[in-house]
Amino acid sequence: MPAVVTTSASTARIRVLQAYYCLLLAAVAVCQPLYADAKIGRLAAITGFVFIALATLGRIWTSLYIAGNKDARVVTSGPYARCRHPLYGLSIIASLGLGLVTRSVALAALTVALSLVLHVAAALAEERRLAATLGGEYLDYAARVPRFWPRRARVPVPAALTVAPSIYWKAFLDGGAVFALYVALELIGAGRGAGLWRPLFSVY
Repeated sequence: MPAVVTTSASTARIRVLQAYYCLLLAAVAVCQPLYADAKIGRLAAITGFVFIALATLGRIWTSLYIAGNKDARVVTSGPYARCRHPLYGLSIIASLGLGLVTRSVALAALTVALSLVLHVAAALAEERRLAATLGGEYLDYAARVPRFWPRRARVPVPAALTVAPSIYWKAFLDGGAVFALYVALELIGAGRGAGLWRPLFSVY
């Protein structure tokens, strides 16, 4: 995301993800993953937490470079010097982490697949919009910098950045929401594992 995602452009995607994560909580409550209590299940949950933590910290760091620059120019410094959509990429990593926390291969695969579809579609739509509004400046940037996979590049840290606190604060709120979802998934899984209720289905 080198420049901006407007509220109207992102609202539908956010609502779909919110609805899906509510369904994911329900699925974790009624489904018993076959590997939930095995070593691989515990390893998946730990790995998921690491992915969530790294993605959240990465989004907060990345937001420093974009907050206050929305709709103004092509951001090419910091994480945006390595790839064009670091925020979307980190969101996909967070989704992978949440999927792993369920300890279910099926639920993790479904979570990542939905996240990929939504964020790749958003990235492509955003690129078309930026090319139309920013023209050659954006097209030159897009030709040099990969879409998601970070390139190896020396990225100096700027001496100063212009940041809108209200926009930057949203990165903390988003991070808090992801961690709240992580805690909810763990609590539901613990309650199910403790026999507080009987799951209805078994899943891989």
